Amino acid sequence: MLAVLVATSVSAQELKEKVKVNLQKEVDQMGEFLKLNADQKARVLQLKIEYFQSKEKAGQQNAKGTDGYKAAMKEIGARYNTGFAEACTKEQLKLWKEEQKKQAEARKLSKKEGSNNQK
Repeated sequence: MLAVLVATSVSAQELKEKVKVNLQKEVDQMGEFLKLNADQKARVLQLKIEYFQSKEKAGQQNAKGTDGYKAAMKEIGARYNTGFAEACTKEQLKLWKEEQKKQAEARKLSKKEGSNNQK
């Protein structure tokens, strides 16, 4: 756990304060919803930091929308998902996937309602 916390601290120092605060809020909310322990929260925070930094790097190296960018984002997402699955129990992962599905459906419905209101 100490290694993860040290790595998290070093990586987090390179991020802007607003980004660090937002990532920590996300992890806190996930921790509350999934009942993550301290080790899991530290791992998820590290994963989110790595995801954010990798995403920024991919954007600098590839124009958004290009095949190179899409491939990089696919790899970055897969790395995050694998790490997240390893950090959580099977029950937590199932609960999170169900929540993500609900949120996606709510966004889709909201978007649909928004486009209907514009007509």
